[in-house]
Amino acid sequence: MHTRADEIVALARSLEHVRYRRRGRDPATGIDCGGVLQYIWRTLGFSTHDNITYGDMPGHPIFFEYLHKAGCIMIPKRELASGDILVIALARRQSHFGIYLGLGKDHVPELCHALIKDRRVTVVPFVGFKVRAVFRFPEGTV
Repeated sequence: MHTRADEIVALARSLEHVRYRRRGRDPATGIDCGGVLQYIWRTLGFSTHDNITYGDMPGHPIFFEYLHKAGCIMIPKRELASGDILVIALARRQSHFGIYLGLGKDHVPELCHALIKDRRVTVVPFVGFKVRAVFRFPEGTV
């Protein structure tokens, strides 16, 4: 039996190697970290508010507002589970989104995200990242 988390993880993994494009929202033309979230939300049938300017305000509370408006709930970091959304600190004032995929090869935790330096969506070991917050996708239709 597949759970919502399984669907989210499968959707995130399906984006691996998609080209990075700043403010991109379509896997056919390229996506950024917010595009990963938007693709998953749309594919799951959620109606969301997409504020593409969030990346221009590093560390701004709009990251959290963006997730709350989409119906996501903040959860304690210790409750992190597959399919959860991570708000990651990249620099002192810059934040970034990623999807926690759970344990991958060799039982190493994995993260799916899109960074400009990688020029594509990647699945990487979830090691050494500073997590600012964890959110969970909503269960029902928003």
